Amino acid sequence: MTTTAVPIRHIQEEIVAQDLSALIRRIQEVIAQVQPSQLTSSEEALFAWNALEPCQKELEATLDRFDNLLTALVDRVREMETED
Repeated sequence: MTTTAVPIRHIQEEIVAQDLSALIRRIQEVIAQVQPSQLTSSEEALFAWNALEPCQKELEATLDRFDNLLTALVDRVREMETED
């Protein structure tokens, strides 16, 4: 049975293409907009937390993608080792 293996270079390029720094900057910007006075009531605190939700979801998706790419890279390296 022949499988088409993804080249390691392709996996590495995808890993490098994931831009966590831009996402982290966006999270910091949202946090910077929250004033301490906004956190005095649970309703205002919930509003501030909800403002971060899109960033949280994007961060989760990006980290999941990193996990998948790193797993693929490790699997590919193991395949190459067994081919030798």
